[in-house]
Amino acid sequence: MKALQEKITGDFAKALPVLAKLLIALEGIKNAKQHEVVSDILKHDRDNAISFLNVLDPHFSKIYCKLKGIDDIPTPSNPSLFNIPAQAQTPQQGLLNLRGGEGGESTDQQF
Repeated sequence: MKALQEKITGDFAKALPVLAKLLIALEGIKNAKQHEVVSDILKHDRDNAISFLNVLDPHFSKIYCKLKGIDDIPTPSNPSLFNIPAQAQTPQQGLLNLRGGEGGESTDQQF
């Protein structure tokens, strides 16, 4: 199981600069390298970026640097180079609007 987790973490570490390149294009980020954007992603939006890997940050950084042939991940910028997406509201459990629309109508059924 540990070997599989390491492989998945390594695969994601390889893909992260590609995602950074897309973010650079989408956000119109000027004068930033992929590793700098990766650093910002890990600092400013870590939960969305790598929390699913269930790996400690130093371990991920070590894997990332080894795979990318760099000594260390650059220091993140402050403020972030990109707009951090707002966290989506978690829907309330037990409420279901069967009629559609805006919700909150008095005839909505609750389950």
